[in-house]
Amino acid sequence: MATHTRVNIEGKQLAISNLDKILWPDDDYTKGDLIDYYARIAPYILPHLHDRPLVFTRYPDGIKGKSFYQKNAPEYMPEWIKTMPWKFEEGAEKHLIMVRHKADLVCWLTRR
Repeated sequence: MATHTRVNIEGKQLAISNLDKILWPDDDYTKGDLIDYYARIAPYILPHLHDRPLVFTRYPDGIKGKSFYQKNAPEYMPEWIKTMPWKFEEGAEKHLIMVRHKADLVCWLTRR
């Protein structure tokens, strides 16, 4: 069963699960290590990414497992995360996640 930790980041209450989950087994880095790293570098990297759409590679079972690209905003996203509508050539419209100056976004994305 997943363990959940509740944290307050920039006024947002976030439930983060499985902080001890090993993501990089060769180096023994955990999900908690990744969240800590992103939270620490957020003030330096987010100004360069401000208002840009976000696309990232997800590895749900760790770096040695299968991966997939995520660019569309999921339906369960909190209202405080900015999205931008994007029309594709075939006419479909999706919402892309936009990067802001907030460490809360980085931590929310990493928490799953």
